[in-house]
Amino acid sequence: MGIDLDLHDLHDAEFVKNKIKRYLKRRKFFRKRGCVFANEGEKFLGIKNVRELAFGLNNVVYDLNIEFKLKNNIYDNRNFILRVYPDNNNIKKPSNEAKRLREIQDLKIPKAKLYFFEKNLKHLGYRFLILEKLEGTPILESISEFSEAETQQFLADLAKFLGTLHSIRSKTYDSYYLDDKLTKKMTYGAYILNEVKLTLKNFSDLKLDKELDVDTRYLYKWCKGHNPLLNLEEYSLTHGDIRPSNIIVRNNKIRGLIDWEMSCYSDPAQDIGWSLFFFTLYENLKDSRGFFFSEYWKACQKYDVEARVYFYEVVVALKLYIYARWTEINQPEKYEKNKDFFTRVKIATPKYIERLTHRD
Repeated sequence: MGIDLDLHDLHDAEFVKNKIKRYLKRRKFFRKRGCVFANEGEKFLGIKNVRELAFGLNNVVYDLNIEFKLKNNIYDNRNFILRVYPDNNNIKKPSNEAKRLREIQDLKIPKAKLYFFEKNLKHLGYRFLILEKLEGTPILESISEFSEAETQQFLADLAKFLGTLHSIRSKTYDSYYLDDKLTKKMTYGAYILNEVKLTLKNFSDLKLDKELDVDTRYLYKWCKGHNPLLNLEEYSLTHGDIRPSNIIVRNNKIRGLIDWEMSCYSDPAQDIGWSLFFFTLYENLKDSRGFFFSEYWKACQKYDVEARVYFYEVVVALKLYIYARWTEINQPEKYEKNKDFFTRVKIATPKYIERLTHRD
């Protein structure tokens, strides 16, 4: 069945190419699962090239260059994204990403089309998605080189896209990692504080509390103090992981928001907190909070997120600090490739802790 593969097989481009080629030869592409992978009269010929783009903590991403034969013997090459989930024990994340991508297809925000979500492990040994490839690259350090006008346009667009997303509302929340049966038994506040506990445990396990001279019990007590603010009447559809590597830009304009596996119905202040932490990393964004909020409110109703935003900023600061230090220790090659961003996170997070512990 091909489900006991060594994870290193996913580094083998030829292996991936052959597996996906066999898979696509068996598919019927026309109007398959809601998106047109190939037009009527076109024939799939094969995969010309497979290029690994990323091997992250959670998934593996490839660029697929696929050749089609069109009418009148015209040949056309198109690029797609293959997103593989190496953890076969966790169907929640790939299922969640596929579900959210389908849910947002008609929203006026830049996103990729979903062509296939394959749950069956027999084809590649892992679950995977095949997506439209968006034109552009992750924003990463290029944001620091934006002019004032480009910066304002970027912030206005991001605020508009998040406001549009957050306008999708629900009376109940859900989770990107917990079973729905569990969330139905928990208040939203209990769910978020459980996530905080897991974050602080990871923080302690890496001995980052010693590194930054802070007591995690104090951090948890500070977070728990926000519990009364978390009794929400409604929740918004959120992206859940707004950071530079998940924002695709071309010619300094946002062309896509990617990586929807953490998307869920949650507190819209969560996405805003992620965004504002990101702003603190770059000089040209630091003084843009007011402008960002004014643009955000143009795109959605006022959901009174202000009182909770800083709480989420602190949580994401801790999460990204853990991510930066874990990567530095365990994946030095990946750390070096993203050193500028990780260095910014390592500088920013201690400032949040200094502020919370009144040492600033």
